[in-house]
Amino acid sequence: MDLLEKITFLYPVILGLIYLFNIEPFFITAPYFFLILIIIMILMIYRGKLIIKKKLNVLIVFFIVIISTINFSSVRYSLPVLFTIYIFIFQLFIYSSNKTDEKFSKKNLIFFFTTYVSFSFVFLIAFDFSFIAISNRFNGFVGSPTVYSAFIIISYILVDLKFETRIWKRIFIYTLVFIFTLLSKTRLTLAFMIVYPFIIYAVNTNKIKKQYLFLIVFGTLFFIYPAYELIASYYPEMLVSRYKGGRDSSFALRNYLSSIMRIEYFQGSVGEILFGRGNEYSRLLVKDILNKDLFPHNDFFRIIIDWGVLGSLVFFLYLYRIAKQNTESLMISILYLILFYSNMIFNLFIISILILVSNNKSHVK
Repeated sequence: MDLLEKITFLYPVILGLIYLFNIEPFFITAPYFFLILIIIMILMIYRGKLIIKKKLNVLIVFFIVIISTINFSSVRYSLPVLFTIYIFIFQLFIYSSNKTDEKFSKKNLIFFFTTYVSFSFVFLIAFDFSFIAISNRFNGFVGSPTVYSAFIIISYILVDLKFETRIWKRIFIYTLVFIFTLLSKTRLTLAFMIVYPFIIYAVNTNKIKKQYLFLIVFGTLFFIYPAYELIASYYPEMLVSRYKGGRDSSFALRNYLSSIMRIEYFQGSVGEILFGRGNEYSRLLVKDILNKDLFPHNDFFRIIIDWGVLGSLVFFLYLYRIAKQNTESLMISILYLILFYSNMIFNLFIISILILVSNNKSHVK
């Protein structure tokens, strides 16, 4: 477990080191996690006999692998297949461990959180190109403001919920991460940071059960665009922090792409509606219409179109079962759902953290 923690948390650090030389960092993603997959398989062989626990979760993930494999389209767009196989092997390795309640290493969490924050300051102060590269948004140390805000928040969640520390320290760390998220101008992750203390309070005081909270957030996010459209129509000043002229061009594009996805889904045959049209079909559809690879920007519809209603339901069931395990997995699952509007459903780093966290006992009373 300690080895898996280290190599997983090391991924953003490597992205930062590559970006330091002004090189596109994400090209290493698939090779890096494929290497982790190989390491896990070697460890499983070395371990010998597997004693599989939580067989239902393993069966659910195996079904997801089948769905993604059936919907294989091309090597160029095979990330969903790598994603599902990776989840299956990673999950199998964790569940076959004799230490099913092993906690994150305190030393690892502190080291990597400190590293992420240090890298953030370095890129903010010494490399102003990362601050002005995209619409005056802070790209952090990974080359993307959205991905950066997600990674720094995940490290914050784990540190915040791991330790019972003094309140002023928690407030200081929260403020620090909030400022970095604010500089990234990623509105959905910023909204998450705003509601985070209230959610933690509600969970800690048993105001709401974890599984109910997950379902509420899931339902809200799934149907958020109609509500957002109303707000954008009547109160545009609330939503245009990155734009001038009272028009949120980002939402306009996302809403248009979502409309395309909805229409395309219901025009499919019964088989396509149930079992999907193929990995990255929705992404290629957007590319064909706009002549640019922009992604659907709505991973809820993306996975429903690509894997069908059955495949997507099984995947969402898997996330639900992970989210209810403990407070850490709940909060990161909620953040993960939010990032579905930023094309991050197949993010191997986040799903790795989720699997690791869901195997830990909660650190919050």
